[in-house]
Amino acid sequence: MFSSDAFVVSQQHTSPKCAPGIASIVLPTPVVTFTRWRVGLVGVMTVAVGFCLGCDPGVRTPSGASPSTTAVKDTTNDTPPGPQTEPELTEPKADGDSAVQVKRSIKSVDQAGLKEAIASYKGKVVLVDFWATWCGPCRKKFPHTVELFNAHQSEGLTVIAVAMDEEDASGDIEEFLNEHHTPFDCVRSFDGASDEAFKAFEIPGESLPCLRLYARDGKVLQTFAIDPEAEKQFTDDDVATAVIEALKK
Repeated sequence: MFSSDAFVVSQQHTSPKCAPGIASIVLPTPVVTFTRWRVGLVGVMTVAVGFCLGCDPGVRTPSGASPSTTAVKDTTNDTPPGPQTEPELTEPKADGDSAVQVKRSIKSVDQAGLKEAIASYKGKVVLVDFWATWCGPCRKKFPHTVELFNAHQSEGLTVIAVAMDEEDASGDIEEFLNEHHTPFDCVRSFDGASDEAFKAFEIPGESLPCLRLYARDGKVLQTFAIDPEAEKQFTDDDVATAVIEALKK
């Protein structure tokens, strides 16, 4: 039984199920106000219910009041990524697309950087595919490069794709690579599709698509490029035949 002057009882309560180090949610502070009205058993029950709200893992709000919660991020398992972390895989899209989405780190390279990458694969046959997201013929031929790699990787073939795109096209590059389940390395031209970049990479006629095949010792075997004056352009079969011959050596 309470009477006389009004007074306020308040209490903060944190869920006892939250272990140390794990983010917890601070529930709204239950407030019970007693006025000059005499409050009997109902008052006691109100206090008990107010404290019990803190035991519920969900967040509840007394009738007539608005929720007030603060999202707390769990940083317990946050680990700074290393310089060469594995690509992070995400779940397949809900629309039924079974492709595994890969978050790729696409590096930009100049001529010296590309030569260094090729040299790191000494002992393997290396096929460099110069392409771009804005190049229709490149997009059409790229799946064949993927098929070649999948068919001959075990024999010693590796592929380096060089996207002749600007920096702001990184998202488009990543989307295209995931669309075709690209399993090999892809870098981006440091100078994009500038004249300097085409000259530095020695792409004949500054035209795409262009592929260059390297022997196991790092020497250039053949370059497949567009020749506007030629009666017949190179085909996917031409590239495949050259790759198979190089793998035999």
